[in-house]
Amino acid sequence: MRIDYWRQLDIFDPMKFNAPVVIIGAGALGGWVANVLTKSGVRDLTVYDFDKVEEHNLPNQPYGIVDIGKLKVIALQELVFRNCGFNINICGEAFTKNTLVIPGSIVYICTDTMSSRKEIWDNVIKHNVKIPLMIESRLGAEIGKIYTINPIDPDHIEKYEKTLYSDEEAEESPCTYRSIGTVVVTMAGLAAHKLIKYHKNIDFNSNIEIKEGRERKNSDLFCVRPLLVTTAKF
Repeated sequence: MRIDYWRQLDIFDPMKFNAPVVIIGAGALGGWVANVLTKSGVRDLTVYDFDKVEEHNLPNQPYGIVDIGKLKVIALQELVFRNCGFNINICGEAFTKNTLVIPGSIVYICTDTMSSRKEIWDNVIKHNVKIPLMIESRLGAEIGKIYTINPIDPDHIEKYEKTLYSDEEAEESPCTYRSIGTVVVTMAGLAAHKLIKYHKNIDFNSNIEIKEGRERKNSDLFCVRPLLVTTAKF
């Protein structure tokens, strides 16, 4: 039995998409991005992560109790095969400046630290004519950002590098206010959809920022602002 994609074919036909996809980081964002892309029919997918599944990963990552103790990439490969019937490529080691990327790859950066993002950008992505698109995602408790970058576009490079900062400058949040699955899945879906926009050459070169509105009192009613989504073209 095979997956039937007919309901999405006017939006994304996986048989017409042949670019390799690389996801660096298989945690909250990377794991869900891989899950959504493979569900959509993306098969040429390689995921890098050296970390293992732990109990605190389960609420906001696509893994289950049976995956605790496994390398995340192995758990993800098993999940994709179980759901989609095909294997993805995995590497249970850190992605470094010496890692070879297949020419033409769309690269998702979903790592945990700003230092790792900057290192990958500086040493692998920036000015690399063999990488047509980088999608870099950042996640907070109830906020998220997605940057969609052409690595050889001078304007993209200049504006993206202004968004980089050190790990020391990152906002500190209480341990119990770090990440929740509802926001993670929302951001992962938006990040995955950027690939579809790129494939169709529709408004892919923009960034996305979401911020969850705070509950506020209005007379005797409590009004909750919806999830705000704003886009800004580079």
